Amino acid sequence: MNPKTLDEYLKERRREEKGEELGELLRSIAASIKRIEEGIQELGEKVAALEAAVDGLAAEIRGAARRREREARRKTAYDFLVEQGFVSMSSLQGRVRNPRAIIDKLAERGAVIIEVENDVIAVEPGYYRRFLERLARISSYDEEKVAEQLGEQYKLFRALRDAGLVYFDQKERVWKLA
Repeated sequence: MNPKTLDEYLKERRREEKGEELGELLRSIAASIKRIEEGIQELGEKVAALEAAVDGLAAEIRGAARRREREARRKTAYDFLVEQGFVSMSSLQGRVRNPRAIIDKLAERGAVIIEVENDVIAVEPGYYRRFLERLARISSYDEEKVAEQLGEQYKLFRALRDAGLVYFDQKERVWKLA
């Protein structure tokens, strides 16, 4: 073996130190990369869990929306009566199989039932009370004024008047039920 010169020895020693430093740096980088990979894997798992949770919530929301839609479509006859105020059996014909059964169910639920010539009218109780209150305040026989003061209730008035169940008392100047 050749004896090394001091310069050669120092160069070799610097290379070894640099190699050790480089090795240490590489180990540090490798450890950092490993931590980053673990973090990425953990984030991936969390993202997958969040996606599953979001999918579950979306399915629940869709299910709830479908249930609300079905419930909205499944209005009962009484719900319809409350919305409309009144309904006649003749208006139900062609839209439901058994109009008389509908009127009977409405009567069971408390609807005011008025039998007129060739028809039956079911009126929501609150609507009927308001109708009677408004009618009692009308002191004019003029059809246009009556329609103006009753608004949407004029249809009920007309049905009752045509059946002879509402008349104008000239002496007292008020509309009355027969």
